[in-house]
Amino acid sequence: MSELSKRNSVRLASFISAAAVVLVAFAANASYERNLYRRQLEYTYMRSLQDAADFVSNISVSLDKGMYAGTPAQMTGLSATLWKDSSAAKASLSSLPVSQFELGNTYKFLAQVGDYSMALTRKVQQNQQITDEEKENFKKLRDYAYTLNDQLAGIERQLRQGQLTLEQIQAEAQQVGNGADQPAEGEDDPAAQVETAGFKEMSDEFSGYPKLIYDGPFSDHILEREPELTKHKAMVTREQARSLAAKAAGVAADTLEDMADEASKMPCYNFQSGQKSVSVTKNGGLLNYMVDGRIPGEVKIEDDKALQSAAAYLDKLGLKSLRKTYYEKSNNIMTINFAYYQDGVTCYTDLVKVGVALDDGSVVSFDARGYITNHRERELGTPKLSAEEAQKSVSQNLTVRQNKLALIPTSGLHEVLAYEFYGTGSGGDEMLVYVNADTGAEEQILKLIKSDTGTLTK
Repeated sequence: MSELSKRNSVRLASFISAAAVVLVAFAANASYERNLYRRQLEYTYMRSLQDAADFVSNISVSLDKGMYAGTPAQMTGLSATLWKDSSAAKASLSSLPVSQFELGNTYKFLAQVGDYSMALTRKVQQNQQITDEEKENFKKLRDYAYTLNDQLAGIERQLRQGQLTLEQIQAEAQQVGNGADQPAEGEDDPAAQVETAGFKEMSDEFSGYPKLIYDGPFSDHILEREPELTKHKAMVTREQARSLAAKAAGVAADTLEDMADEASKMPCYNFQSGQKSVSVTKNGGLLNYMVDGRIPGEVKIEDDKALQSAAAYLDKLGLKSLRKTYYEKSNNIMTINFAYYQDGVTCYTDLVKVGVALDDGSVVSFDARGYITNHRERELGTPKLSAEEAQKSVSQNLTVRQNKLALIPTSGLHEVLAYEFYGTGSGGDEMLVYVNADTGAEEQILKLIKSDTGTLTK
């Protein structure tokens, strides 16, 4: 071999070695970043689970105290605490990679805890006696709170001891809301032991507590009423529903697997394709929900782009006259609330929620249950009061910046046409005050909480 050939061989070998080192370094760095991102996610989920457990523990103690509260003042204070802690527990659970549909009964329980205690407080304040049945219901809520507390502690313990992994939690999220059987046994399948995660089991535990009939927005007689939008609608076939489900999920119809039907006041056909779960009402063939179980990566798109993506998705589904209200961001997903808009009135009762992944702008969740339950064409009528007249009911401590007409839900099955006054206080607080457009009564007061993650009301 010539001296030139030897030198070329040496150069080639050196180049290959250097390239290999670069590739190994690149792979190692990518692996490090993935592991770092994974650890951050696990820490976030663990913190959310711990927070939820703490709030539920507080709920258990407050319900214990409520069993012995003898004065309106004590009952009022406990009710306020229960309302705050139940809302906080729901917020913590919602940040876990488990669908809201998987935790439906748990959310309902937490909502009713605060709402039911408030209803009993109103009775006490009006010098009415709490019945034996109401006391028994309160006791059962207390018992279920302890059950939930134990189950959350068990899930947290499994995570800490390594008996439960992030993959198993994600696998359970992928089986959301479809009633499907668990996968066949197999140690290598992360979904095979998904039942150890206990989220669905935890939610199922709360399907047996007593039905609570009372004057509140989460009363069972409201949650179980027949949806307005599917009333008198003809039943569609499974194949017709499959076509809509495929369009909603952005997949081919033949990739959708049939899952167990939903038997409720809103009967639905359920489908799944990979990580995507879709539900379509049997009556009328309306998209009930769509969930993509993937976890978005780092944020790459602006909020405006996410809003455009959500609006385009609604347009693709043929949903018109919906306007953005508020949004929040969590786990790199922006969830936007859209309300129906009719004759210049924002109908907050007819709500659609769209979740957009902030890594690529894809829609990863859609929830139209509130819209399907409440939507109908209404005779809104003409307000008896002008905006100027209604504004007299607003505190002079608020500087009103703008107003508009809105349809808002009240306790029970009622809706009220009201003026929504947006104003600011001397301390910079941003408030929404709703005044009955016919009577001038102050119906609701909400505080706007704005942050980098969106705008919430309390």
